Amino acid sequence: MTILILFFSIVTKSWSGDSRYAKKNWAGAKMKYDSIRHSSPVFESEANLGTSQDNPCGSNPRNHDFDFWIGDWTCYRTGTDSLAGYSHIESMAGGCAILENYSSARAYSGKSFNYYDTVSGKWKQDWIGSDGPSDRQHYDQGEFSNGRMHFTYETTNTKGEKIKGNFIFYFISRDSVRQYQDVIDAHGKTASVTYDLMYIRRK
Repeated sequence: MTILILFFSIVTKSWSGDSRYAKKNWAGAKMKYDSIRHSSPVFESEANLGTSQDNPCGSNPRNHDFDFWIGDWTCYRTGTDSLAGYSHIESMAGGCAILENYSSARAYSGKSFNYYDTVSGKWKQDWIGSDGPSDRQHYDQGEFSNGRMHFTYETTNTKGEKIKGNFIFYFISRDSVRQYQDVIDAHGKTASVTYDLMYIRRK
């Protein structure tokens, strides 16, 4: 903005006076502007600011930690050919979030909203399923490391007891992702496996 104001100031002066010199003065003004534009650190910082504002999430590599999950998938129960469902995962909001659209082999569906929280430095997921108000879950503390996106969660079971667990996405390859969730006991050991799915990319 600062450089543009200076440029228009130069141009305004070029237009003043005899019109016979307007073309010559315009060329001179442009040369002055180009010289300032290429040498001024102010212009460089403002240009970078514009790029950041145009794509604020694209400039942070952490926002792409979960990109391996984007695509269309057929989901099987891990280690079997038993169909669990289908999932369409898409980038949204200019790359600032990932939207999951899941439908099971039975009449069940759900969506999740996934994003990197710059305040906490962690990934978060909010899930809403079609089984009603109880079919909602918030996952946080998500972190991508060693080829896996690892969330933790806390919820309440049917007895009203609070339980905790792990929610993990294993990046096996470009065409396969394993999704795993468990419940852990008071000692941090696996008490039960909620589900274990293998995502195979649809061609």
